[in-house]
Amino acid sequence: MFELSGYTVYLFGYESSMSALKKELTNHDFANTPLVHRIRSMPDFLVSGDGKLQTVEVKFRSKLDNKGQPSVLLSNWEVSRYMDFWPESILVLISNHDHRFYAKHVRDFVLGSYEQKWFQYTDFYPLPDIFPKTAGELDSFHRGVDKLVGMWK
Repeated sequence: MFELSGYTVYLFGYESSMSALKKELTNHDFANTPLVHRIRSMPDFLVSGDGKLQTVEVKFRSKLDNKGQPSVLLSNWEVSRYMDFWPESILVLISNHDHRFYAKHVRDFVLGSYEQKWFQYTDFYPLPDIFPKTAGELDSFHRGVDKLVGMWK
């Protein structure tokens, strides 16, 4: 999607770029060190374009209803790792709600006091607000997102 919009995308997360290290990180005494936590929380991609290089974490979530509002539930622990280690990152949310593609700067999240927090879609920006080249390029992906959501249920 980013590439089709004119961005250059590089795999960055440890699942893809350090797959050989993945097993070692769980089997050794250093599994609970700050460095290992930083490695495990590496955002999925580096995205280059619009004169910027940005780290991007992608989350797929089905639209849920919280007190009558379309919302998404995110783990405080997960988001806090990005806030601690990668505050300059952008979290991209792909969901079956309205625009389908949303984004928010990690540094702008405000977490709650429970394990998870509900976020309304209005807490996020439509993806083109942060990645302008995606404007007009996302509609063709809506059906695919809706099919994926059907598999999550």
